[in-house]
Amino acid sequence: MLCSAAISLDSDQENQFALLTKVDSEDETIILPCSEITDFDNFNKLLKSNENYQKRIVRKLTPLVYPSQAMIKSTVSMMRLAMSRDVALLYNLKNLMKKKIFIDTQFHKVIKGVLVKKFSKSNDESLPNKLIDESISSVLNHCGDWDCGRLERKKKMDLKKLQEVPDDSNANKTDQ
Repeated sequence: MLCSAAISLDSDQENQFALLTKVDSEDETIILPCSEITDFDNFNKLLKSNENYQKRIVRKLTPLVYPSQAMIKSTVSMMRLAMSRDVALLYNLKNLMKKKIFIDTQFHKVIKGVLVKKFSKSNDESLPNKLIDESISSVLNHCGDWDCGRLERKKKMDLKKLQEVPDDSNANKTDQ
């Protein structure tokens, strides 16, 4: 099903988008956002083992953060750069719903570092962990709405409501 908000790209635009989201290491290429959990696991391993790769990802994430906006908007942008809706749906911040634990990933640490750097008012006053965790948790709780998930859910609910409404057209007719 196509989403009304889908963007069609010509071949030049697709190449530009691939250049923006393709991040190479010496021995591996990872296309972002990761569409499979195995890709995201490899992405996390690479972030953990390769400091230069992690710095490159931080440089890609930093321009997505706008301290003048709500932190959650920046968090959504950063997470969508690295993980698809399907991958994000597999995670929860902490182990509450038998999902994978996002707080244990290296990407969580990277996001946290970028948010602290951009949102802290001074070097002496750091951003509270609770605020960062609430932002990430909210994004993971609502990632089902990414990629037209909300539109699809709304259409299903509307269809269900239509099916539940009784047909009153015969009740309004009078015998002649």
